[in-house]
Amino acid sequence: MEGIHDFARFAGPLERRGASTVREIFSASVEENKDEVIFEVEGSAFLPHQVRRMAGALVDLGRGFLSIEQLNQMIEGVGNGVASRSLPPRGLCLLEVKYANFPPKVGEKIGN
Repeated sequence: MEGIHDFARFAGPLERRGASTVREIFSASVEENKDEVIFEVEGSAFLPHQVRRMAGALVDLGRGFLSIEQLNQMIEGVGNGVASRSLPPRGLCLLEVKYANFPPKVGEKIGN
């Protein structure tokens, strides 16, 4: 999932018709912690439902409902329709938002 891809197959309805669905994923990881599976993803921006559908695809992959080849095709935007079911929002946590050059250095002017 890492890299620059067209995540149209993972997107919910877009606010603006024709908007770009290309996003960059800096990192994505899955780890097991006792009775939890933790999926962490960091990217430039996300589409509506993108992370929930990415997680749903990983669940389908783990349960054998989806092959790695099918997942790779979805990530590359091959085919039609949505990639996978969207997992429910409970358990989804936004941990951090990062902005370039923020916080500003002491004495640095913000904005215009």
